[in-house]
Amino acid sequence: MSIARVTADSLHVRSTPDIADNVIGFLHSGDLVERPETAPEDEFSQIRREGLAGWASRKWLTAVTSHQQFTVTAVGLNVRKEPHASAGNVVGQLARGDVVTADRTSTDGQWLHVANGHLSGFASARFLRAGTGSGHAAHPGGTGTGRPRWFEIAEHELKAGVAEVQGSGDNPRIVEYLKSTSLGKPQNQNDETLWCSAFVNFCVEHSGKDGTNSAMARSWMSWGHSLETPRIGCVAVFFRGSRHGVHGHVGFYAGDGGHGKIKVLGGNQGDRVSIQTQPVSRLLGYRML
Repeated sequence: MSIARVTADSLHVRSTPDIADNVIGFLHSGDLVERPETAPEDEFSQIRREGLAGWASRKWLTAVTSHQQFTVTAVGLNVRKEPHASAGNVVGQLARGDVVTADRTSTDGQWLHVANGHLSGFASARFLRAGTGSGHAAHPGGTGTGRPRWFEIAEHELKAGVAEVQGSGDNPRIVEYLKSTSLGKPQNQNDETLWCSAFVNFCVEHSGKDGTNSAMARSWMSWGHSLETPRIGCVAVFFRGSRHGVHGHVGFYAGDGGHGKIKVLGGNQGDRVSIQTQPVSRLLGYRML
């Protein structure tokens, strides 16, 4: 097997190598996938990633080569002796902006074996961006468009039509959202688990920023700083039930909804990624880095 990196913002995975066939999942820019070494050079490539196997357009897949350079996007990224998360497995840490050289990937494509000076080991591939340099504009999370990068990622997930699978199945993309938090099994494998906070965390982390790592919506009230006036893409936190309780909802501010409501781009809204209005009367606060 070889490893390839997704270059499209959102890439459909289909059950067969046919553009008219069923979409069974989605990949995001920067995701790593396995594909057969002997795959024919046609329009589609067979791919595999944890919880997802199918076919994707070859033109949006770029081979990860030996000794390719990557830039760290997390504030602090653990380097581990083995390609799995274990407290006793950490051999060092990298900082955001550090440039590393990768010489191989783990068998599941989720980890890269990297070197930076005298430090070497496995680091999570989702916090490594191919190439060198910051890649960010001055705006928080920055794209230069006036919108945070995490909001643009959320918009791509919206356009991809991510939704819960009816019945006993689980959408592997929503499972990815859940796995971006500290939730363990079986909650992080089930798209019936409340996933609004996981969606926000996924988008923020994939923009190269730190989220809350929590599946609790109210955890975002301690993230970043408070805003008196909302900006497109800021995090909006709401209460469910009692204002002083523990339950809530979280998403990204997407505009004024009129009549005492605001538009929110979020996950687990109508069992899918969607834009819905939420009442200002339930708002706990706006947050921004």
